[in-house]
Amino acid sequence: MLNLNKFGKNLKVTESLSMEFKNEKEMFIYIITLLEGCIERDDALTGGFGIDIYEYNNPLHDIIENLFLLHYGSEKTNIIMWYVYNRINEEGDLVPFFEYEQDKEDEDEEEGLILQTPEELYNYINKLK
Repeated sequence: MLNLNKFGKNLKVTESLSMEFKNEKEMFIYIITLLEGCIERDDALTGGFGIDIYEYNNPLHDIIENLFLLHYGSEKTNIIMWYVYNRINEEGDLVPFFEYEQDKEDEDEEEGLILQTPEELYNYINKLK
């Protein structure tokens, strides 16, 4: 017979971190920072140890992207996903964001937008309609 007397003995319940956020901006910055950290760990496991967990984690990233889509809509979500996945190239350099595809073709003529921090990303997407 299964003994449940010690079940949950070492369980610690803490208040959700979301209760500590003063506003949406703080929560957004926290989420983006966590997401970037998760991706960095995925990359480190793949690059350093040859363990490919992208397929394993892909559904979680899809869930996060879809939650952004529900809250921010497709245009802003595309910018958020670009920031998270494509803002830094393989050499570690920041890649400029170009609002329209045609702007990429004219990179020599125009400078794209450099978003360095989650706060800059938040401020940018909230300026959009």
